[in-house]
Parts: sequence; structure tokens; C-alpha cells
Amino acid sequence: MAELVPPTRVLIVDDEDDEVLIARALLAEATGGPYRVEHVRTAPEALARLAADELDVCLLDHRLGESDGIEVLRQARAAGADMAILILTTASEHDVDVAASEAGADDYLVKGRIDA
Repeated sequence: MAELVPPTRVLIVDDEDDEVLIARALLAEATGGPYRVEHVRTAPEALARLAADELDVCLLDHRLGESDGIEVLRQARAAGADMAILILTTASEHDVDVAASEAGADDYLVKGRIDA
């Protein structure tokens, strides 16, 4: 009898619909197993979902309108969030990479350079 694999639970935090569509397409291409994607647009929504601790991975945009994804990451880690959190940004900037790492990011990905 085949063992059922639970879906990977993914949260995408981004305020731009086009970026969310791209991330969903890349996930569909890259994953061999099932996944469930949720999407939120704001820092408060992200912090609430991350606090619920029902996720496997979070793709967190560096710029969320007036909010800062690095600060959301810091707050989430301080509150005990232990799932994988990857910072997404539009530019490869060393200072963003360092800040993301220091805040507890598991990885740093540059939009437009991500592939499956």
C-alpha cells in the first residue's frame, strides 16, 4: 500500500499579484510532491500566519509596501517561528543578504533569477 505524503505547506508573503503567480508556477514546476499554497499581502497577516506554526516554508518578500520583510522575519523568529523562511528580493544586494542571514533567513533568492 502506498504511503500518503502530506502536502508541503507554503506561505507566500508578497503584495504584488504577478510575483505570486510566478512563485506558484515555479513551485508547480519544481516540486514532485503535493503542496498547499497560501498567500498574504501584509506584514501583520504574515506574522499571524507564521505564529500559527502550521507551515513548512515561507517565501517572504523583502519589500512589502511600506513594511520591511527583514523586520517581519526578525519578529517571526523572536516569536518562535521555526519553519524555513526564504527572503525574496528584486536585486542582489550584499547588505540585504547579510541582514536576511543575521535575522534568521534560511536562504535569500533574487526574483527573476529563480528557477525550478
